[in-house]
Amino acid sequence: MTFLTRLSVCLSILAGLTAVISGQTPTPAATPQRSTSKVTVKYDKSKDTTTVTLKPVTLTRVYQEKQRSQDFPLHQLQFEASFRYKGQTPTEAVEEVTIRFNSLGSNYVFLRNQEVIVAIDRLITGKDRAFSLGMTNYKSISPKFNSVYEEIMELNAPADALVKLTNAETVDIYFGPLMYGLTKKQHEAVKEFRSFLPAKK
Repeated sequence: MTFLTRLSVCLSILAGLTAVISGQTPTPAATPQRSTSKVTVKYDKSKDTTTVTLKPVTLTRVYQEKQRSQDFPLHQLQFEASFRYKGQTPTEAVEEVTIRFNSLGSNYVFLRNQEVIVAIDRLITGKDRAFSLGMTNYKSISPKFNSVYEEIMELNAPADALVKLTNAETVDIYFGPLMYGLTKKQHEAVKEFRSFLPAKK
């Protein structure tokens, strides 16, 4: 065994002993998050940013007393949510979630920004409560080849609000003058989306 070979072996042994003594072990690389049937994960290599998006769900209109269906044009309201983080795997907590409402109707329905209130566990004594997600912005798209009018409204909500929403048994969303509900399957989809949020350290 040559001197250089003996030296290389000694250095390798010394490095191994140093790692054992210091308690250091190699840290496995975090696995990038992957899309599911309800949640899309998209990495933009040019910006080194990952966007996680809940696929749109159509909210169910809840008819209230003193509110007639003919007061508002026939429409459907879709709900989706998204957040972003740097890189392919999250390294820190996400503070805000972007929530988007997309109205498709036979005419314009909302015409301006709307306040969004979430009411949870309405039928559970002692747990019934409501909280505001804030005020949306507003954008409309003129119909082109058909008679469908589109309105897009977004807001940024604290990630903690999403946690409260998903911890509830039932969820109703007061969107401006109208009330909508999440079905059990839709609620499960939102819970799945929430599971992609990085855990707070």
